[in-house]
Amino acid sequence: MQADKVSNSQQLIALGTTAALIVSCVSLYFYWQPFGVNIFSYLSISEILTRSALPLLLTSSTFIGALFAQLKTSRHGEGTNEASFQKKFRSELILSTALISLGTLGLYLNEFKSISAITTGVLLITFTTKKLHEVIDYIGQISGLPHSLTISFLIIVVLSASYSLGSAMNIKNGSRYQIAEISTKEIHIKGAYIGRSESEIFIWDRDLETLRIIEQASINTIELKESKP
Repeated sequence: MQADKVSNSQQLIALGTTAALIVSCVSLYFYWQPFGVNIFSYLSISEILTRSALPLLLTSSTFIGALFAQLKTSRHGEGTNEASFQKKFRSELILSTALISLGTLGLYLNEFKSISAITTGVLLITFTTKKLHEVIDYIGQISGLPHSLTISFLIIVVLSASYSLGSAMNIKNGSRYQIAEISTKEIHIKGAYIGRSESEIFIWDRDLETLRIIEQASINTIELKESKP
């Protein structure tokens, strides 16, 4: 009995670590890709895992929603056709419509992080179809993952990717970003702050639309301040 508990705990830790690594990699890719940066060549595995904390925190509530959806589906049964199946998800359809509407309003106001609301709304709509649930059931049969965990993981990946992409677009379009003023031994650099690794700082020159990579060892001072709308 004790051995089974230890084995289950080890499986959960391994599954959680793998999920954190995947979510972090997806989030990092969609944030850095618009700037043409292969961030994985600058980060170690431990750094990637460390950076998984924020995307996982931002999307942790999706687990609760997925479990609720799973319980609701189990309670009502499978239904006889596509139309009756979708009737069970009226609340999800209403929520998805609200998310898409709010996301569209956010884009109109130049807040590109609202892309995450739109993508989540679209994903919720797809979850009301029997075809997708059949695919998820098939994945569960192969992987052994619970239905609700598969759904929540899909939501987390999509939400993290779209949120990171929106953050990058905010910087590139100048709607919301931090201004970095860096003094090195040779020059003074000013631009939109993208991020950093252990040894480099990445700055986006919005006027020239070019990327600048500065070695942290060469920096004398750095000042970050919010841009004015």
